[in-house]
Amino acid sequence: MKRQSVTNENSGTMYEKQPAPHSGGRMILLVFVLIFGLGFGIVGLFMVRSAYLKEKRCSAETTGTIVDYGRHYSKGHDLYSPIVEYRVGDQVFSSETNVRFNYRPFKKGEGVSIFYNPQNPGEFYIEEYDVGTTYRLGVIFLFVSVAVLIISALFFVMGRITMDPEKKARMEGKIFIFAALLFVFTVFSCLAGLGKTICIFAVMGLFALYGRYRDRRKK
Repeated sequence: MKRQSVTNENSGTMYEKQPAPHSGGRMILLVFVLIFGLGFGIVGLFMVRSAYLKEKRCSAETTGTIVDYGRHYSKGHDLYSPIVEYRVGDQVFSSETNVRFNYRPFKKGEGVSIFYNPQNPGEFYIEEYDVGTTYRLGVIFLFVSVAVLIISALFFVMGRITMDPEKKARMEGKIFIFAALLFVFTVFSCLAGLGKTICIFAVMGLFALYGRYRDRRKK
């Protein structure tokens, strides 16, 4: 296998040009990452679709009351799901939500706005709780899927491009940092809301700019 010496035009540094690797390990890793990314995407699509269909079915609105909590044990932790009592016509329903947390999001006796299925009043969701949580989790899973696939493709392409190793390492580092920030931004947006996330990142950006300005003044 022949190797060529290539000169970096900017720095004049000599480095060896090697043919793009075709190792079985790289292909196995790529297949594993693709399966991982596609798996997250399928789960995310299922969650978003499930939330959308439930929101569409449950079109009638009423007010319910948190009467108790269902307690579930999972992986060493107690999880709680609200039990809501509500009235539809002459019937009173008492149902447990499908979403579980390790804390109690509502107080017992607290009134909540719910939407129920007119064709099946026993099916319901709490506004901004069940469906909203499923939507947010689905979006996070979808983003992770897309990010993993894009980043994997970029790293795979970068591995086949011939350039100065130092420059390549810097570019790969920037891609990784950008992807990490984008992931954190998406997760915060889903959990805390877009407005709060923008404010937090704006403050962080100002601190970063101030740090760079201070470093330049020291030089």
